[in-house]
Amino acid sequence: MPLIKIQTSVTSLDDETVNQLLQSLSAKLGKHLRKPESYVMTALESGIKMTFAGTFEPVCYVEIKSVGSISPAQTKSMSSDFCQEIEAYLGIPKNRIYFNSLVKIFACSIQANITAISGHKSRLCRLAT
Repeated sequence: MPLIKIQTSVTSLDDETVNQLLQSLSAKLGKHLRKPESYVMTALESGIKMTFAGTFEPVCYVEIKSVGSISPAQTKSMSSDFCQEIEAYLGIPKNRIYFNSLVKIFACSIQANITAISGHKSRLCRLAT
């Protein structure tokens, strides 16, 4: 289950903007990782006290999690695409967005109903490669 989690210091976000951004990122993450959007999760936390480069100017931290590896080419493509979307929707300059997609997770650490997602239960916990 791919996840894109956004944390930002921006406080004045209206629901419509947040909803549109999350829907856009959900579709894009599925395409980038070649996974059905029905498996994708998005999250946005706003109003977080954050600094970047020693200042409190608007900033954003983006984290991608997915079972298995994310290639350098995928990281480069996602970083460019997602930073462009975040800048357009939230007004945060690309040079104030920190992007992390170097997260590997264990298949057994997903806290979802595997039966509902895949139609069968997982019997093996292993590091997805």
